[in-house]
Amino acid sequence: VRRQRQMCLRGGGGWTPHDRAGWGVAQVQQGRLTGAMFGSLPGYDQTVPRAELYSLRAVLPMVLPPATIWMDHANHVNAILKGRQWCCNPARPNVDLWQIIWNSIDDIGGIGEDCLQVLYTPAHTVERPGETEDQRLN
Repeated sequence: VRRQRQMCLRGGGGWTPHDRAGWGVAQVQQGRLTGAMFGSLPGYDQTVPRAELYSLRAVLPMVLPPATIWMDHANHVNAILKGRQWCCNPARPNVDLWQIIWNSIDDIGGIGEDCLQVLYTPAHTVERPGETEDQRLN
């Protein structure tokens, strides 16, 4: 019996440099919300990219393959496609999270159609007051 593909939508980020960044994950199956989790980003580094990665780090230990994770942070999707060595290079930002993420990806069985797919979906396509295009897209 083949399991139904899980779909996880996730995201994170604070609005100003003084905000704590937040992260969130929503599980959707057959167009219905079946689960969610969220929280404040722990630690001193409160950046949107780190919040996006933290949400991925939070959900991966719960993923059962085959699964698709949709991310609205194109840079992270592209980084995953470049592979573990590229992401876990000590010179890269957030390498501590990347190492945990790649260990979880390995536990799932790796990246691939029968294991885990990580795909991009646009988000924040409507401009918020004072928001720059760079903030909206990254």
